[in-house]
Amino acid sequence: MYEPACACKGIRSCKLCESTKEPWINDTTSNVVFIYCDACRQAIRMDIYESNSECPHHNDIGNTNVGFPLDGIFLVSDFLDENEETDLVNYIDNDVWIPSQSGRLKQDFGIKINFKKQTIKTKYFTGMPLYAKAIIERLKAHRISEDFQSVELCNLDYHSARGSHIDPHIDDVWIWGERLITINLLSNTILSLIPNEKDSNKIIYIPIPRRWMIVLYGDARYEYKHAIQR
Repeated sequence: MYEPACACKGIRSCKLCESTKEPWINDTTSNVVFIYCDACRQAIRMDIYESNSECPHHNDIGNTNVGFPLDGIFLVSDFLDENEETDLVNYIDNDVWIPSQSGRLKQDFGIKINFKKQTIKTKYFTGMPLYAKAIIERLKAHRISEDFQSVELCNLDYHSARGSHIDPHIDDVWIWGERLITINLLSNTILSLIPNEKDSNKIIYIPIPRRWMIVLYGDARYEYKHAIQR
């Protein structure tokens, strides 16, 4: 019986299967790259940022092609300390990782969701993993997430050797609500935001250091697709 090398389907690809799909991918978009500065809550064009060696904080740029305010991003530095991160990763790795699309591995915990019918089944849901309890409690220390109720925990493993990534998307609003919360572990990463507008060629990079938490809400939640690039 044929065993696929990965879990990618359709146009999704990773390093294990991209050679069979590459000819069908035709992305010639020339993006203008911006980088998000949390100190002044602006997206600054990358070349401006780099030429100054830093963000020109709080300057009235006045030109949206150079920089613009970006609402709906809440970052918490060192949400976990190094020992907590080590313990958490060990707990997570005690569970089985399932191959997912685009070179990711995943673990899903939560209620069973039917997105088409907008129904849920809780029959076999016994709660989140024990290691998540302290994290969920810690969310209450921040006003943006003090009333957050988790319906799902999704652990995702990204690795450059697999070409792991996730394509631009907006997570379902009906079940996941107005806030998306992510905790980044083990290495620094960049979350990309892509405006919903068809003709926009902007892409915003949000640096997320290791052990930081990010919450997307408001404009960043609804007006932009988000992605993790290779």
